[in-house]
Amino acid sequence: MADEIFLELEERFNKNIQFLEKHAPEIAEKLKNFSPERFQITFEGGKLNIYDSLTNTYLYPSDARIDSYAQVAHFLQNPQAVYYGVSKIKDTKNWLHLEYLKKLIDTYYAIFGEKPNVSFHGVEIPSLIFIGMGFGFHIEFFLKNFSIRNLLIIEPELELFYISLHFVDWYKLLEEYVESPVKNFSLILESDPKEIELNVRAFFGEVGTPFAVASFIYTHFISEPIKEIFQKVVYALRQTQMGLGFFDDEWIALKHTLINLKEVGKVFIPNLEEKRNLPAVVVGSGPSLDRYIDLLKKHQNKFFIISCGTALGVLQEHGIKPDLHVNIERNEAPYEAVIKVTTEDFRKEIPFLGANNNYPPFFGAFGKSAFYLKANDAGALLFPQNKYPQLYFVNPTVTNTGMALAFYLGFREIYLLGVDFAFPEEKHHAKGTVYDKDEAFKKATETLLKNSKYTVEGNFGGKLPTNLVFLWAKDTMEAGIRAFSELDKDFKIYNPNFGAKIEGAITLTPEELKEKFENLQTDKSNLNPNWWEEVIHSVDLKELNLTEVKMKIFQAFDEMSRILNQAFGQVETVSDFLNFLVQVKHFLGVLRQLNPIAYLTMYGSVIIFLNVVLKGLFVDTTADKKKQFLEESKKIFAEMLQAMENRLLELYPYFPL
Repeated sequence: MADEIFLELEERFNKNIQFLEKHAPEIAEKLKNFSPERFQITFEGGKLNIYDSLTNTYLYPSDARIDSYAQVAHFLQNPQAVYYGVSKIKDTKNWLHLEYLKKLIDTYYAIFGEKPNVSFHGVEIPSLIFIGMGFGFHIEFFLKNFSIRNLLIIEPELELFYISLHFVDWYKLLEEYVESPVKNFSLILESDPKEIELNVRAFFGEVGTPFAVASFIYTHFISEPIKEIFQKVVYALRQTQMGLGFFDDEWIALKHTLINLKEVGKVFIPNLEEKRNLPAVVVGSGPSLDRYIDLLKKHQNKFFIISCGTALGVLQEHGIKPDLHVNIERNEAPYEAVIKVTTEDFRKEIPFLGANNNYPPFFGAFGKSAFYLKANDAGALLFPQNKYPQLYFVNPTVTNTGMALAFYLGFREIYLLGVDFAFPEEKHHAKGTVYDKDEAFKKATETLLKNSKYTVEGNFGGKLPTNLVFLWAKDTMEAGIRAFSELDKDFKIYNPNFGAKIEGAITLTPEELKEKFENLQTDKSNLNPNWWEEVIHSVDLKELNLTEVKMKIFQAFDEMSRILNQAFGQVETVSDFLNFLVQVKHFLGVLRQLNPIAYLTMYGSVIIFLNVVLKGLFVDTTADKKKQFLEESKKIFAEMLQAMENRLLELYPYFPL
């Protein structure tokens, strides 16, 4: 009997290896002559289990198969999802995006009640993520009993995947994912949480971001490494929804850019060959600035100082005049913050670089001003990219802007001061910022601390509270550092702050920073006095051909609206809707190629709207109520697209004749 079981296990393993050789040859090669060292299969008292020799424990409480099915039963009663909550909207801020999203969400609650439960019984599961494999019996159950559109399996221990190859017929279960044009599968055999995060983001970037919000997560084991992986997976899913943009955001970007084009008319064009023999200091208004402001004041003449956002008020208060002030946000709040805490005389001595979509009065508040073109912005796309390059890594926060612009300006030695990306000692900003002096701004920052649900590694060890935006900003800065380091091997960036550790930046203690500042022999007076004129250029309106550009925007938007409405109108079932989401990805991908401006104005609002529709189709309720919600969603969707098109036409007068 034992020999027969052994032969069966070997036969299954060989068939699985043959399948992997065909579809994942690198994995197959690793496992051909593989021998587990840490994990051992046990069958004591007729109970199948896995013994972990490292922790001296068994993976399952009793019998692996029975325990796995009990866990499956619990999961089916309490499916774990990340994004299935639908938040009500109170204030639409006069934004079309929020107005129609509110209509949809109000309809959701009117039909499904105040506390709808989630269920995928009887319907196709959009996305299911398994963390931890063990024998794989739980995954086998789902693949045999449910239709799963997007399947992601994460196993940090290669030995456990090896064991599963003897007990689960992966070659049968995964064959449909190889052959299906609409189903997707990925196996992540990785123990590094960061690499897992990147792989998850890449997977949903490929299959479509709406499927990320439709993800259920099944965690097979609980351990500290698994907990960290789970957090990274959740973060990756949330990251897919960050930076989507929305209609009003891009509409304002177009409007502001067209105004700034007329009233400012000057654009920053970097010269990447330029290398300046002077270090730069990027000054943010994080709490660490309090520790270093006096040191910066003492040595200010050794640096090119870039002021970011609300840091400008702190610098004026301490008698430090920056060489450049920068901004990224397109709303008026940063402008109001600067006006409230700085004097006109001080500002008139400082050059200003703002994004093309910035609040137009901002540019008139400084001595001389120009705009840079922010990548992935509808307004920036008005400019031919072969002459007017878009700048990357400048968002989401203004300190990202400062770091990126320092590199684009030719500085290869950069110090970050007040760039924390976390809340050390539960502080959010340095003393002397508008957040200290203005009650409205002070209240706004209370939300920052309340929403600090994440933790990040501190620059000097330990864990610090942070929020999703700061995590995004930190990741973006790290990506920027990697990219800039590849462009120039001499690029160095220093982080002496008491906030988050920034990968790629060199950590300095306060003592080390002081020593570096004191030993520097550089002098700001040696900077080329014409540095501004060398990188700032007047825009040639003829090159933009805006008359033709505007016609193409409106035409492309109108055509895509009709295509989306027609396709959505044919949706009758959950499976139809999942197919529609795949169509939407392809439709919008074509639009992106044909007219990227129309694409950006449409993409975010369409995706966010359809995310809510998808959530409604997985409420545990009757088929009639789901059908009612689907039909109402179609009507609101059509109304939203028409209202967006009408609002686009309001931009006509802003285009130059």
